[in-house]
Amino acid sequence: MNQDQFDISSIDGSTFKGERIINGCWSTMKTKGDPTFVANDISFALKNEPDRQYVLTLMVREDGERGIGKRGIEDIIANYIVPNITSLDRLNEDSHFESFNNYNYRVLNDAVEEASSNEHIKIYKDPKGISQMIEVYPVEHKDEVDFL
Repeated sequence: MNQDQFDISSIDGSTFKGERIINGCWSTMKTKGDPTFVANDISFALKNEPDRQYVLTLMVREDGERGIGKRGIEDIIANYIVPNITSLDRLNEDSHFESFNNYNYRVLNDAVEEASSNEHIKIYKDPKGISQMIEVYPVEHKDEVDFL
């Protein structure tokens, strides 16, 4: 995203701790314009993996009518995400990476790809009945796109 889309004055950084977490840092930014979106960015390392830094960014609509807002996402991060953080290495036991139209995602190891009638959709099902649908549509850009 282009940095001009964010109200840089709203960047606010703080540290956080967790049972398995070290070097936790949390910052937020608001987009300019209407509707307003809030980007919550947390970075941290795990005590048993001090040399690996994890980063998670969640962007939510702040509009109280249609979005959960800054306070709501802060509650979700603090009460659900941070306490449940574990090493990503554990994910490899149950899932693996696939790529589709330059988009990477995880699929359960025992899932099988099923036929799709849409070239922009991939469908996976595992023997237990869990379905996963990935939709990746191309986006046309008239100007350059900068990412933070």
